[in-house]
Amino acid sequence: FDGYIMMNKVPREQYEKEVPAVYIKMPNDPNTATAIEAFAKEKRTGPTREITLPSHQLSEQYFSHRIPDMTLEQSSQIYKSLLDADLLDSDGLSLKAPPKKHNEVIGDLLSKKCGIEDHRDVFDVLNVAYGHHATTRDGVGEALDWLLEHTDKHGSRNSIVIRPNSTTDSVAKDDQTLEIETRKGVAAERVAKAGEKAEKQVPSKR
Repeated sequence: FDGYIMMNKVPREQYEKEVPAVYIKMPNDPNTATAIEAFAKEKRTGPTREITLPSHQLSEQYFSHRIPDMTLEQSSQIYKSLLDADLLDSDGLSLKAPPKKHNEVIGDLLSKKCGIEDHRDVFDVLNVAYGHHATTRDGVGEALDWLLEHTDKHGSRNSIVIRPNSTTDSVAKDDQTLEIETRKGVAAERVAKAGEKAEKQVPSKR
């Protein structure tokens, strides 16, 4: 392939080192970020871009904005339940700790107070909000814009691969890839939509 986008995953030796590559990192996942930075500096020979995603503020609208088919009422109920359980900071804008540290408490809140039995999507977007190990659509459009520019210079064979973070993927096998056929001038939103699909379909391990 001509280039790849890797999200929140430590690169491996067998990945092509000379093709353009984008590494998307989370702000509160320092171990993975350090490994990516070391690999990019010591092993890479081709054009390389690193993107560190921001964390996101929680609000009553946050969950319905991120999760398809979730209503604003459900979203507000989740947010207020987290606030009442003293899991948010003093401003009520972010979690005090990674979601995995409060798996059981958050799970009980979702089931008993919010009537939500499938917790996977909520935990996914909580990880994204905290800026921890997660797969998200965020940054994919920016990464693709850069990659298309540099694969044109590199000599495109019309194939770009996006590798989701398999360590948080309880469904996909380690080598599963999301492959996007690209042509010069393809809009980044096409891959952003694929990223949304990946975010919805790839649950986090808890």
